[in-house]
Amino acid sequence: LVFKEKLYLYNNHHHKVGIFRISVSRMEHLTDLEVSVESKTKLKKGYPNTSKLYSYSMIDLKYRTVYEMREEYEADEQNSLLRTVEWKKEAEYYRITSAFIDNNYRTTENEHYYKAKALAAVITEGAFIILLRQLAQTNFVGLLKLYVLFINGDICLCNLTVHDTETINYFQQPIFVKNVQKIIKCPNNKIQYSRILMTNVGQIIYQDWSDTDLFLMLDSRALLYRNEEPMLNPDNLVPLRYRFYENPELFTYYTDEYHKNIIKYKDYFNEHPDALHLISFFLKEILLKKPHRVCEFASNYFCELI
Repeated sequence: LVFKEKLYLYNNHHHKVGIFRISVSRMEHLTDLEVSVESKTKLKKGYPNTSKLYSYSMIDLKYRTVYEMREEYEADEQNSLLRTVEWKKEAEYYRITSAFIDNNYRTTENEHYYKAKALAAVITEGAFIILLRQLAQTNFVGLLKLYVLFINGDICLCNLTVHDTETINYFQQPIFVKNVQKIIKCPNNKIQYSRILMTNVGQIIYQDWSDTDLFLMLDSRALLYRNEEPMLNPDNLVPLRYRFYENPELFTYYTDEYHKNIIKYKDYFNEHPDALHLISFFLKEILLKKPHRVCEFASNYFCELI
């Protein structure tokens, strides 16, 4: 159960707008705790406002949450707000504290105490990440009825449906995946649908939500589609553009081709100065007339390479 994952957050225009990280580590120095779970989501500035989400959890040997702190921060040019919720196990009760800080630093805080039995079916953010991993590794298929803790302190019903293992194509390579559907009845009585695709070892490769145009993906260039004949079941998927680093032969071929093309292009422009002048004139015209378009293209292009 020790792992790290990094996914990218995209909008419906397939532009990368943020990064999502998960880190799970063992806590061997504490005898009554098994793992700590940390997740971070950071959106780019200006989409549509600056947003950061952070969660830290401590899970015991029975995968029950002993402590969790979650924060959500949003800010634009005029307003900012911070929401927090804390789940803490005390001597006989669990204490859940939710707070809201508005733009004028006014704080609204609510505190509730629950017995352990009342929270037996309630799962926190960190415990949910561990649960997904276990469901994938144990090949569980079926429906789970749970309750989840919202950032405002509300406890809401969640139906988690895990379907049979199916096959999709990932970069034209068929792989086994687990298709999970998460349905939550939100505090405002709206229903939120979420679809999650994981490998058989529990690595998340895709997730979307019905109430937003954002979705998580391991790689923006990945094409996920169903295929009936699986060929492989990798233990660890990495973005395709990073795979040549792991293969010395492929890396050598890639770098040789890269330098060969650079030399070819240089020779061409040395022999055709008119073409170089034409490209130079075209770029100057664009920079002078539409510099914002150039900045937007450069930002999107280089961010995709990160």
